[in-house]
Amino acid sequence: MGRINIDNFITLLEKLIIGGVSEIIKNGSTNYTFLKDGIWYNIKYEFDFGYYIVLRKGDNISGILEIVYITEKLLGTHSPERNKGNKLFRDIETLYMKHKIFNCDKVVSSFKNYSTLIESCSAIYKATNNIFILYIGETKYSFERNEKYVHTDNSIKTNLVVTKFTNEDSEVIYNKSDYNKAENIFAILNTIYYLNETSKELDVRKDFCKILNLE
Repeated sequence: MGRINIDNFITLLEKLIIGGVSEIIKNGSTNYTFLKDGIWYNIKYEFDFGYYIVLRKGDNISGILEIVYITEKLLGTHSPERNKGNKLFRDIETLYMKHKIFNCDKVVSSFKNYSTLIESCSAIYKATNNIFILYIGETKYSFERNEKYVHTDNSIKTNLVVTKFTNEDSEVIYNKSDYNKAENIFAILNTIYYLNETSKELDVRKDFCKILNLE
């Protein structure tokens, strides 16, 4: 298989995935596996005396071996070619998040109940995997998921702590040990966060409204 330049590689990949994919799996920040028209593909950076981007395919997910396209060597950490490669993987990350948001019936169903929250939320920040900061109008809230080991029964308790900030004051408005509630709320917060992130580059909000019949 002959090597092609990064621009041709991107063009061919875009033609392949136009219209979306049936499934996509994130193996790493520059390593994705996806299913398109019954064929499994893997795209990732590979190193062999320099970095290349390689797209392989196979009939099943455990046998993705055949090279479809491979780029020429992408020289330099900050070369124009390497920057295009890095942007390509950021675009694939966006595809990954959009697929996870819009292809989960449970999430879409849940969001119908959270449409008021989405409309009211003026900003959302993910401080860590266990801390989100939300702005509802001018009021700031923090959602914290805290784990604590309980030696008496050798278990892990998960506390959900919600704090409201008004001017210089703060008030804990919720603090309970409820693993399921914490996980459910953080699943919603994660989805709102990634929806907000993808909407910076894509017109996702219109898609979102169409799916939920909010238009």
